[in-house]
Amino acid sequence: MEALMSDLVKEMRLALDEVKHDELNDVFADDSDEEMKQAIETAAQQLLLQAPPQMLQPKRVVASLNESGKQDYDAIQTQYTDGHGSLVIPDDWLRLVELRLKSWSSSLVALMDPGSKEAQMQASRWTRGTPQKPKGMITVSPTTGKRVLMYWTAGRYSANHDTPTNKVYDHEVELFTYLPYQKVKDVLEKDGKTVTDQKIILALTDECKKYLIYRAISIFLISKKESELGEKYNQLSQI
Repeated sequence: MEALMSDLVKEMRLALDEVKHDELNDVFADDSDEEMKQAIETAAQQLLLQAPPQMLQPKRVVASLNESGKQDYDAIQTQYTDGHGSLVIPDDWLRLVELRLKSWSSSLVALMDPGSKEAQMQASRWTRGTPQKPKGMITVSPTTGKRVLMYWTAGRYSANHDTPTNKVYDHEVELFTYLPYQKVKDVLEKDGKTVTDQKIILALTDECKKYLIYRAISIFLISKKESELGEKYNQLSQI
């Protein structure tokens, strides 16, 4: 979804005009447009984190292509001898959509909190994730210092390969998708120098635009101590 910031601010004002009362006039100041733009960015991130799968437009994690034209994740993947592994995540990573290894019977679509008891359980082979119920979390690689998705556990090679191999676990990635942070870009005149507007880009369907506007209005109103009205718009923004 892409939208001009000026258009979103205009739609926020039109929606507020329908419920405006004398006290609400006081929340509009000379810098209200800028505050509304900030509310739009905050609302965009909230919706990206909360939106259900059918409203997402996931982005594939890109590594490099192998000779057959498929993604080759070797450069960003670390495989451990006990079957768990890690994948370096992009700088604009906000949320996992799906990780699927060839040796898994189900995909990883939700991540653990690194400080949770569930995460601590991954240290034991008896309680860690399995190819049937994989587990994962975002952490920092102790060797490279990069943010990685650590996952448990790859399945055995013998279940998926006819050719003999000296490796025990099959870490081949079939699908790795995520949602990036929202981006705000300048809109330039034909001269390529003069900024005329800004546009916001987020990996959601166009259907989410109305929810973005309602959520931004809610955030804006709550910042102006209009909590009751802000909560009403927050309810309208629930996907």
